[in-house]
Amino acid sequence: MGKPGDEAQMLNFESDTALYGGQLAKARVLTRRAVESAQKADEGEAAALYEAEAAVREVLVGNSGLAKQQAQAALTLSNGRDVEALSAIALGMAGDSASATRLADDLAKRFSEDTIVQFTYLPTIHAAALLRDGYAGRATEALAAAVPYELRGLVETLNVLYPVYLRGEAHLAAKRGMAAAAEFQKILDHPGVVRNAPIGALAHLQLGRAYALSGDIVKANGAYNDFLTLWKDADSDIPLLKEAKVEYAKLH
Repeated sequence: MGKPGDEAQMLNFESDTALYGGQLAKARVLTRRAVESAQKADEGEAAALYEAEAAVREVLVGNSGLAKQQAQAALTLSNGRDVEALSAIALGMAGDSASATRLADDLAKRFSEDTIVQFTYLPTIHAAALLRDGYAGRATEALAAAVPYELRGLVETLNVLYPVYLRGEAHLAAKRGMAAAAEFQKILDHPGVVRNAPIGALAHLQLGRAYALSGDIVKANGAYNDFLTLWKDADSDIPLLKEAKVEYAKLH
């Protein structure tokens, strides 16, 4: 703390950790402090990046409206590669496929030979937009390009297993329970890759949904319980947590 740049980055890491445990209000405070710290250090790109990462967190837990606002706020600060990509992912997941696609097209033109853009960011953006528009099969196809890179740790700003998470969601949407379970289990099997990314906690919930869809109530019950245990101190007003509690109750 107190070191320009380093302080902001650590606060942003702490924000991820807070949301991993369902402490959304705390995560928001830490993000705001990270942005302010970066701006004081004259690191506008970093400030924009923290806003974009926060937008992804918000949409993951069901706050699509706020996610759109934060993504747009990030884009007003910077059109850098990572900022634009994360903002596009958040917008796609939040249902603004037009904006997500426009940003994806811009990235594809500006970074035509960038491995991370071509094989991680663009597949994830396209899949997010397709999934929210109801095209689960096409979303799965879009993510095929990311498979060889998913566990290689190439991306620092977006956890490399986000394509896996979205593929799992696409399988859920297509009512392919066991295929979805395999994707979410992949996340749980690689904690050293996931680190403190919120999808590490959310994968337990999604695994529960996948098992419930497949009719394996025992495993579904266990996965839901794992998630609710992780989020035992979570903010009670998070939309995703409310959904999880309703779904868990229906299993009994």
